Amino acid sequence: MQSKKMARISRYYHKYLDEVNQTNVGIAALVIVIMYIVVIIMQTNISDTEWWKYPAISLISSIATSIVIFSVWELYSKKSFTKDVISLVDVKENIVSSGIEHYYPNFRIDIDWKELLRDRTEFTLCITYGSNFYKTQEETLESFVRIGGKITLIVPDYRNPKLLTTLSNRFGVSTKKVKEKITDAISKFSQLDSEIYLFNGTYHSSYYKFGSDYAIMSFFRHNDERYVPALLVGKNGSLFEFIHEDIAKILSLSTKFEGFEDSRTKSRDRLLFIDTETGGTDPNEHSLLSIGFIAWDPYNGNIDKGEVFIMHDNYVCTDEAISINNFNKIEHKKKSISSQEALSKLLKFCSSNFDSNSKIILAGHNIQFDISFLKEFFRENNVEFSSIFSHRSIDTFSIIQFLQYSEKLDANITNSDEAFKYFDINVHIRHDALSDTLATVELFEKLIKVSNS
Repeated sequence: MQSKKMARISRYYHKYLDEVNQTNVGIAALVIVIMYIVVIIMQTNISDTEWWKYPAISLISSIATSIVIFSVWELYSKKSFTKDVISLVDVKENIVSSGIEHYYPNFRIDIDWKELLRDRTEFTLCITYGSNFYKTQEETLESFVRIGGKITLIVPDYRNPKLLTTLSNRFGVSTKKVKEKITDAISKFSQLDSEIYLFNGTYHSSYYKFGSDYAIMSFFRHNDERYVPALLVGKNGSLFEFIHEDIAKILSLSTKFEGFEDSRTKSRDRLLFIDTETGGTDPNEHSLLSIGFIAWDPYNGNIDKGEVFIMHDNYVCTDEAISINNFNKIEHKKKSISSQEALSKLLKFCSSNFDSNSKIILAGHNIQFDISFLKEFFRENNVEFSSIFSHRSIDTFSIIQFLQYSEKLDANITNSDEAFKYFDINVHIRHDALSDTLATVELFEKLIKVSNS
């Protein structure tokens, strides 16, 4: 409708300017003819007493010449201006027909996802990774699902080595990292009961489709990921129709995700690495602030991870703990959930990644400290700790001591900071539960290599 309106405006404006030009040029020509007739008459039989006719003739000739120049300018300049205006109208018409409603210079920070998901019942994502998107929009996605929203996630098939190699070359990371990012996204979206499909191909752009009303198309950067542009398109545009049809084609070439391989046969060999951030050293007195957890598989490495921040009515923290953890109560409350919700999330994570017929073995650095807080956490929520977790545990500090005693490790390591430094392990955020857990898993894998050597 809007496109047709723009086309009519273009035609009418073009016709109007043509008519104006023709009228102006016709009037100018008539005036010039009359003026030159007057000049000719005045030039004939000029007597000595009619000296005033000479300057009058010059003045009239000058005016006539000016009119000629002005007419030529009117004729050509206005036609040029008309073409420019029509060109702009045509561009506008083209944008309207495409359905583009907004341009986002920075996909990561400019989009109001909560507003776009408002009153929608379906949200489809065709993306390569998605774990970072989930991390930044977790609360919004959980709210969307809580009120009955349905999420469909389509990601490249992480089981296809050729796809992993293609994506590895595109983004400049290892194939192992690509696989971890895809499986991490699958794990996270699985917690929202999403329908997940594995696409046997790669994308040239990412799609985010909000029911049948809007869609976002975002683009890739191969080097610097500081910002990524994106377009918001409406349902009446040709670009929305293209995205809708492309998603349908991608789905037809995809297979539904039914669970990770070896989830039944090898889950008994898995370990649950944990790390806690606390308000002190006494689990009966000080607050448990956060828990980071990773499901580790001896065949596939990290297969899933998560983190919960626990809200308290009254935070009990020592000054030393606040300093070590860089604890900020206001920031913590923004991302924290109730104790019951945190426990529910942890238990759901365990049921998704471990064999329910076997008790889970916990692992970590100085793991008994974390276990003592975890036991109190379970007790406060009336859940039996021993019904979920084994009495056995694995401590990376004990492994370090064993390797030192067996002279396989020639280093004097007394704490996790020294261990991470010795093995050149980069901790993203020190004393952040999930970051420390990731570093501990990496430490554990390097200790295995030392043992095997």
